[in-house]
Amino acid sequence: MNHLRITKGTDISLSVNETALYGVTDFVSDEKYSHYDINEFLSGEPFDTVNEQKHYVLELVALSLFDFDVLSSSNFTLTVCDKSRTYTYEGCNLLEKKRVADGAKNVCDKYTITAKNMTQSEVEDE
Repeated sequence: MNHLRITKGTDISLSVNETALYGVTDFVSDEKYSHYDINEFLSGEPFDTVNEQKHYVLELVALSLFDFDVLSSSNFTLTVCDKSRTYTYEGCNLLEKKRVADGAKNVCDKYTITAKNMTQSEVEDE
């Protein structure tokens, strides 16, 4: 999975360390790789790149009344659950918080989070 985008609805739930998140309007997850270039002697262009480690960049948009304190701790776990799958992001840290005020729209906060690991599992039927 390289890119996951969820627009908040009634069938999606998000939580941080077992604390439910409310007021989330958008969620995006991108899979990225840390890499380094292999250069050939006296060449300006890299010969090849080597992927080292996978990590995830998450963007969360929430209404301005969102409880920011749950994201302020380090190494928290963010869980996203829909009707069929659960995505668990571990080792999360908040990189940036930005306030977005755009004319006729609601005032929102945009959070950028990094995660070290992601696991997904099937939701069992009840």
